[in-house]
Amino acid sequence: MDDLSAVSLILILAVLLILDVIVYGFGAAVRMLRPQAEEDENEEGSEQGASREREQKLRARRQKILSSVMRNQADYADTIQLVTACVNMVVGAVYGIAVSRFLLVRMEQFFPSGLQEGWAYALSLILSWLIVLYVLLVFGVQIPKRLGGAHPERWVLRCGGVFHVLMIAVLPLTRIVSGTARGILFLFGIRKTPVQGDVTEEEIRSMLNEGHEQGVIDQSEAEMITNIFEFSDKEAADIMTHRNDMIILEDSMKLSDALAFMLRQHNSRFPVYHENIDDILGIVHFRDAVRFREEHHEEEDKPLASCEGLIREADFVPETKDIDDLFRQMQSRKIQMVIVIDEYGQTAGLIAMEDILEEIVGNIMDEYDVDENHITPTGNKNEFIIDGRTPLEDLTKRFGIEFEDDHYETVNGFLMEEMDKVPDANEHFTTDYGGFRFHVLSVADRQVQRVALTRLAPSAKGQN
Repeated sequence: MDDLSAVSLILILAVLLILDVIVYGFGAAVRMLRPQAEEDENEEGSEQGASREREQKLRARRQKILSSVMRNQADYADTIQLVTACVNMVVGAVYGIAVSRFLLVRMEQFFPSGLQEGWAYALSLILSWLIVLYVLLVFGVQIPKRLGGAHPERWVLRCGGVFHVLMIAVLPLTRIVSGTARGILFLFGIRKTPVQGDVTEEEIRSMLNEGHEQGVIDQSEAEMITNIFEFSDKEAADIMTHRNDMIILEDSMKLSDALAFMLRQHNSRFPVYHENIDDILGIVHFRDAVRFREEHHEEEDKPLASCEGLIREADFVPETKDIDDLFRQMQSRKIQMVIVIDEYGQTAGLIAMEDILEEIVGNIMDEYDVDENHITPTGNKNEFIIDGRTPLEDLTKRFGIEFEDDHYETVNGFLMEEMDKVPDANEHFTTDYGGFRFHVLSVADRQVQRVALTRLAPSAKGQN
């Protein structure tokens, strides 16, 4: 009779785990399901010579299942929660006690002298709950979730019918539970609950990470989607070309000299200033300058300020401008470049349309661009040469260095903060931070140009 009871418990556990697998796998498959993938599979089926009638039936069946899921999202979600809660409760209560009794008997065999009854029971109960929890998480959650996410279309097709029957069977109970919850929320003044179909940014990020781990989403696609979420959180100051790095023209420069200068650069638009960079007059397009010289060849020795109609009006934006709004503004007004102004009305930098797009799709290189690699590996795998203009965000992404202060954004700013002074021309400052050693190699124009970055040994980290 004991053997029969043990076999029965094992069979019931297997059935409950299978039910858990269906529920969790179906939920993961629905979250990862892509209608486009379904259409692609249908097209592949046609190319492989499947009969038209069979293809239509398969498509109709798929469409029926998907439509059912979309129409009853709330009911499906309630069913998943209810079934998993019931299964976990039954497994935890019944099998937790059964395993606890089994362990208690084994303890008596291993400890003939005996343990205190209270300690033995508590220890067996804790171990039994840990074993049951492990089985539920591995076989009832992780495995089906990975399987359902890896093959969502196939999983929905095979389990959709079973899950639909299960949903109908527990529908009265789920309605009672949902109604009770809404009634309690009503007492707390919550008249309307969030729509089940609404998806938060955190949920999308979670699905994105899961899809990337399972190979459904490529690395480049994952980075692009992540950049879109971060896009609205950035301001003009975060992506602008700093005033020290701007390539500009003085209004007193001759047209011929300006054209020769522009030919040596890789840009097509150049801000024009009067006396200093804080007095921007406008923007000159290289194409306009070439056309102007062809049409007014006799004026090529005139200063830019005297070339009527050559300098276009510049658009100015504050450095706190959201780049999301800036992108829409530049797109609607067909603007390719804006000048960024700080709180004192001085020129802080400039932003081109390409700079904004690169925040989403990554670096855009053309045949004239020079690849600016701010981090250069050396022969030693633990040593790197970095540019002083390297954003600290790049060091965090590549080396995991977390910088506490947000008053600086580049390696140059960080080292100036550490030195607590403006670097001298012969500066060779060294500091250890975040498990790495920063050693200044060269300084120019009161800015750190090149830095040697060395990964410290674990013992050195501890001393630091």
